[in-house]
Amino acid sequence: MRLKSPPESATPIFILDGKEVPNIDDISPENIEKIDVLKGESAIELYGEKGKDGVVVITSKQKAERDKITSELELRQFIAKNIKNPVVAQKANKTGEVQLFIELNSSGRVVKISEKTSGDELFLDEIVVVAYKNKDDVIISNSLDTNNDLLKNEVKRVFNQLHKIEIPEFNGKIVGITVKFMLQ
Repeated sequence: MRLKSPPESATPIFILDGKEVPNIDDISPENIEKIDVLKGESAIELYGEKGKDGVVVITSKQKAERDKITSELELRQFIAKNIKNPVVAQKANKTGEVQLFIELNSSGRVVKISEKTSGDELFLDEIVVVAYKNKDDVIISNSLDTNNDLLKNEVKRVFNQLHKIEIPEFNGKIVGITVKFMLQ
């Protein structure tokens, strides 16, 4: 089987430690903690038309070490800072609430993300994400997303980026987190 090369004009967006960079030529592989690749609809949902050729999200080891989460406030701030209201959801006037559960190992790393409760979770205070309606946007139908999949996928994306959580009462536990998406 032969792989098809992308067109010359196809250039993904590169995000290094939360900031867009023109390329990743100067990044040494041993300095990379994590790489996430977003393609197709998931890239467009988050970054709009700019993400049509894909998005490469890189977290450096230096940032991961520096950004350890040591309190509930820092955990809420990390989520609030990194979450986006997906462009497609905004254009569809999509709002809603997503509750997900993260299971942490004894070292404070996320080992599982779930939509189901076990009944034995610790809960974090609700996080509210506010986006602004653009009156010039064309409203698109959101009838295909009756399960809030756009919003759930965004919350899961951010949970997958969580750094080491050094909150003793959370280590080895399941933490329930509710994110509310609103439009103004």
